[in-house]
Amino acid sequence: MYFCLTPYTYAAEYAGDIVILDLEHDKYFNVTGDGAANLKRILTTNFVENKNTFIPATQDANIDIKAINDSIQFFTEKGFIQTSAVKNRCAINTPKQLGGLADYQWDTKAAFIAFKKARKGLIIKAFFMIISVWLTIKRRGIKGIVKRIEVIQERQIPRVTSTKKEQQELADAIDAAATLFPKKIYCLAWAATYVLMALKKGWHSSFVIGVQGMPFYAHAWAEIEGQVINDAPQVREYLSIMLRIPIFSEYKK
Repeated sequence: MYFCLTPYTYAAEYAGDIVILDLEHDKYFNVTGDGAANLKRILTTNFVENKNTFIPATQDANIDIKAINDSIQFFTEKGFIQTSAVKNRCAINTPKQLGGLADYQWDTKAAFIAFKKARKGLIIKAFFMIISVWLTIKRRGIKGIVKRIEVIQERQIPRVTSTKKEQQELADAIDAAATLFPKKIYCLAWAATYVLMALKKGWHSSFVIGVQGMPFYAHAWAEIEGQVINDAPQVREYLSIMLRIPIFSEYKK
């Protein structure tokens, strides 16, 4: 048997540590040292259960059986892992480039200029979507956003190819709408708003969360066909991607 992450649990590796996003409780959990190494082994090893003890199906002298079983018990009790008949359902990603994002500050871009670039009707639509997204995050956290994206996926909206101009106009509309909203709109709400509106148009857009450790930093952004929208392109290079939804097969990397 194998172990895999439980539904709505995501993980990514950064500099040897593993950051877990637990959507059930809307919290991040950092695993370091031997705990991180053991979690990686647990998610990639085929086990045989013998008298409530999990033993690797293939003998491995490098595995401390007691330490692994202690870790299995710990991560199971936390609700992070569960048994599976097949190998781990998702990889634990590492950043494409080392170094992280030093002093990176995200904010809405030149919002007042955006008013001149986007159609008023689109700004109004973006404003009401921001309200909806803000309420979803407040009431249900990140899981609420993921569930909303899953609902749109189930509709199987036919794909529509978007132009760079159309993509930027939607970004400008959301920037402008965020200026009108009485609360500060952070990256999570901005990216969710963009992706939900883009998916409804039939664009291949994904909601992405990346992390780094030491110091811890998490950031959300929107992508279309594998390209970062209205954000620094290096976020997908220097951060470990722990969540991407929807996953379009041709834009996994």
